[in-house]
Amino acid sequence: MAKTDADDLLAFDDAARQAEIAKQIHIHRRLAEVGAYSLFVPSSFQRPWFQTDKKITTLIKGNQVGGTTCLIIRMLASCLGTYPLAMGGIVPPDWSQLRCTQKPGMYLLMGKNFTKTIPEIILPKLREFLTPAMLSRKPKKNQQGMPHIFYFKSGAELHLASYDQDADSFEGSLWNGVGFDEPPTREIYMATRRGTMRTRGWIMFCMTPLKNMWVYDEIHVPGQQGKVPDVAAYEAHSHLNCSQCNPTEGHVDHNELNNFFAGLTPAERRARELGLPLDVSNIRYYFVQPDTHVVPNLW
Repeated sequence: MAKTDADDLLAFDDAARQAEIAKQIHIHRRLAEVGAYSLFVPSSFQRPWFQTDKKITTLIKGNQVGGTTCLIIRMLASCLGTYPLAMGGIVPPDWSQLRCTQKPGMYLLMGKNFTKTIPEIILPKLREFLTPAMLSRKPKKNQQGMPHIFYFKSGAELHLASYDQDADSFEGSLWNGVGFDEPPTREIYMATRRGTMRTRGWIMFCMTPLKNMWVYDEIHVPGQQGKVPDVAAYEAHSHLNCSQCNPTEGHVDHNELNNFFAGLTPAERRARELGLPLDVSNIRYYFVQPDTHVVPNLW
């Protein structure tokens, strides 16, 4: 496409050209300052996962659909007081000057352990979207020297914790939002959920259905069936994020996905590719109901 005179800096006089160059430099500097968070654009299939109408969001998913990324974006949005630009948020001149509509709160993000999940998955993803300009001071580190409490200029705090901690350690704490990257034990969930009652806090599960299927049994399926009114239940298969199956939004190569799934057992492939639940006895089919699938006694 040919450039118009308005796009061609050579067509400007010296003063206008210098002004346009200064403007572009300022824009690029601001983009570098706001970082990846403000520039994050969710795919159309990811947008519903950010719902706020119901207290609990369950995302049962295959691998590589961006679930952990969306969980962290939602957590940061609560801590910062604004969403990314593509989701209606703003970029303030300074993160401390952002006027939050809600009082800053306490947020909890949990993963399986501090030996692998948090240092290799959670923290790198946080660092991808979190900039020092968003924080009021350096994060607090645990005994292993790992950051586990982040202090935001909004006044909010983000705490990292793991499932190998005692469930009793979460009793009594109040949380404005809780995120689970893969399912926790039922005891940890009950302790943290109780901590969201007074604050009317939200809870989000992001999980591939391989273990701890009580979340699927007790929360996700009843939410799908409308038996639990405060649950928004979502499911996603891996090919939603495939560059060939979903060419306008997908990011993962089709052959890479298929080559990975080809090395799995049939049951594990259903869980990792399609997000269908797996337990030690094989796949469970929750659509089978006594009133629709059981033949009356014919004898």
